Amino acid sequence: MIISKNRTIVSINKNSSHDVMPRNFVFKSPDFNLGVKKITEQAEYNYHVHEDYRELVIISHGHANHIVDGLEYPIGPGDVFVIGEGQVHAYSKPKDIQINNILFDIKPLRFELYDLEKCPGFQFLFNIDPNSTNKDRFSRRFRLDSQNLTAAMKLVDHLEDMLDKHPTGYRFRSIGLFHQLLELLVDAFQGKSEHEQTIPYLLSKLISRMEENYQTAFKIEQMCDMTNLSRAVLFRQFKRYFNETPQNYLNRIRIEHASQMLLSSEKNIEEIAAATGFSDGVYFARRFRAATQMTPSRFRELYNRSR
Repeated sequence: MIISKNRTIVSINKNSSHDVMPRNFVFKSPDFNLGVKKITEQAEYNYHVHEDYRELVIISHGHANHIVDGLEYPIGPGDVFVIGEGQVHAYSKPKDIQINNILFDIKPLRFELYDLEKCPGFQFLFNIDPNSTNKDRFSRRFRLDSQNLTAAMKLVDHLEDMLDKHPTGYRFRSIGLFHQLLELLVDAFQGKSEHEQTIPYLLSKLISRMEENYQTAFKIEQMCDMTNLSRAVLFRQFKRYFNETPQNYLNRIRIEHASQMLLSSEKNIEEIAAATGFSDGVYFARRFRAATQMTPSRFRELYNRSR
């Protein structure tokens, strides 16, 4: 079982080897999916999983071992990592540790990331790293220097206080603080030259380029040039992290943008196909149906009717 700060049982899942951290434990308002939980106890935390949200973790001081995907590695001050939905993890051998958990579910929060997803640092932290099950993630993990750690903790403390006290306008202000924290982390990562030649960073750069230029033609040869990886290595590493090919990943980005255009514009199918990088309307419609189980026209009709 998992024990909260007041030593009460959070949840017990008797049908599995780990506990489930439910939404109502981490989010004080069911319609506002942003929360802060700090772990300062020195008891070990057993295997647990988050119900259907993510957890951004910042270690402010102390040491422990983090166990994730069956692999164990030491963590200490400045370490930053993200635990994805459904990822089972635990902490062991804590020593004067403070683990700061910022828990969130971006979609229900309804705030825009705008072009932040085009930054390699964002892709590394929130896309690549949670998908990594390789031992090399431990040696290349992201660690804040003392100056950035101090700045990050000021934002985390302010966010915690805002969510606890609920002043007028606290939701708007809380999202603003979360934005500032993301900006700080992405900027801090950008300055870490030791990541630049690692496979995860190279894939992060590629995905950032896909996000920025999804409407243009992307050939596999270009992807290889961008990452300085051979075709075989690119496909193998992409499969390792995302369980799909680079081209399928790019098409998913395109379909997301196409879905937005179907609902927000009067453009026809051919125009949307051209605007989102598909070679023609027929191919676009086929890919769209494979991803959503409906045609673009049916998608537009169904969702516009429900708005």
